[in-house]
Amino acid sequence: MMHQLRDKWEILFILKIRAMLTIGGELIRISDTDEITIGDTLLYRGIRVIIDDILLWASNLQIVLLYFECICEVFQKYRVSFRLDKCDFLKDRVEYVGHDLTPTGNCPAKSKFNMIDDWTPPTNGQALHSFTSLINFYNHYPPFMEMRLKPMRLLYRKYLRKDIPLIAWSPQLIELFQDIKRMITSSPLLVRFNPAKPFFLKTDWSASGMAWILMRPDDSPASIAATHLLKEHGTNLFDATMDGPRLLPVRFGSRACLDKEKWFHSFVGEGACRRWGIAQNRKFLWGTHFYWLCDCAAVKEILEYDGPITMIKRWAQELLGYHFTVVHRLQRMMRDVDSLNRFYGNPVQTYITIARMFADDDKAKRPGAYDKSAFHSALDPTRIGKDAPAIEAAPRVLTKSVIDSYSSNIDKEIKASELTDIIEHTDTIRTSPK
Repeated sequence: MMHQLRDKWEILFILKIRAMLTIGGELIRISDTDEITIGDTLLYRGIRVIIDDILLWASNLQIVLLYFECICEVFQKYRVSFRLDKCDFLKDRVEYVGHDLTPTGNCPAKSKFNMIDDWTPPTNGQALHSFTSLINFYNHYPPFMEMRLKPMRLLYRKYLRKDIPLIAWSPQLIELFQDIKRMITSSPLLVRFNPAKPFFLKTDWSASGMAWILMRPDDSPASIAATHLLKEHGTNLFDATMDGPRLLPVRFGSRACLDKEKWFHSFVGEGACRRWGIAQNRKFLWGTHFYWLCDCAAVKEILEYDGPITMIKRWAQELLGYHFTVVHRLQRMMRDVDSLNRFYGNPVQTYITIARMFADDDKAKRPGAYDKSAFHSALDPTRIGKDAPAIEAAPRVLTKSVIDSYSSNIDKEIKASELTDIIEHTDTIRTSPK
């Protein structure tokens, strides 16, 4: 379609010409920002054009038909035809630019599932690179995807432009390869961004890597009531108890730590992780108030730091540009999140388990990095344990069996504690006034 960029604005122009059209007795108003209002109800932008793919959506069937009528006029003007075999109308699940859109959220494209299922272990570095690149396109769906792909990436670098011998595919790597395929073909579901709901950002750091998860409340009556209570009175009931209102994942993200980041004190590492997590979600969090699920002490130490490390001071200044409230939640309170999600394993529970695995490994190797007094007494809190001899260990192969085994051990610890200390802790750290 030669006029794909101009077509969108012509469609909007036609819509504005018809701005006085009434449907059901309510006036349709179309603003310069491409937002449509029926009466007092705002319908968000309902047209998206990417190359030759056009997506129309609205909460009102008549508005969608109006969009389609305008598009037909533009097509007729430029003598463009429809490929009916590539068109979908009023379906519950439709593919758009590699993702399937459903009424409840977004999934990986179902059209790719057969190709991924039939993918055999690659026999050379180029084929392995193609596989990891395809999986990386969906890296926001599974938790800690970048860390779980790390053994594959090391294998690719080792056999770049070479044939991969069969012996290089250990049983663990074969299991990981199959797990990664099932993580995508199980059709994981992530809820969509909704600016009308509050957002929660959870971050976790260890010497191996850092990760975040962006969440929002679900649409159950309990969550709607809790959202109203949160906005009106500031009382946060989300994930305070196992049977209370829940949070659903919007997207996941992770990456391995750089060499200098592996030696941070835990407070510095948590600050680096939060700074990176906010930057990754800036389009959702900038200019709005959000809730930060984390260890309150780490944020306090970073914001109140007055030592000689200018890097930490700069991070504190960057964080002051956002409006957030710090909320402390016991991780076990989040383990039942999204239990109805169509996923190969519970995604939030998997995220928490992997974060615990990395943290336990790091605490065993560098106990001083998790000692609060070391943050103030060390000459440089960004180099904790760097002078000690360390053996570079191979990355963990995070297969589903390994994660499930570790998760069962955590469950035993939870049962032993009898969950007697379930208390809500909401810190009043705010970077701007209410």
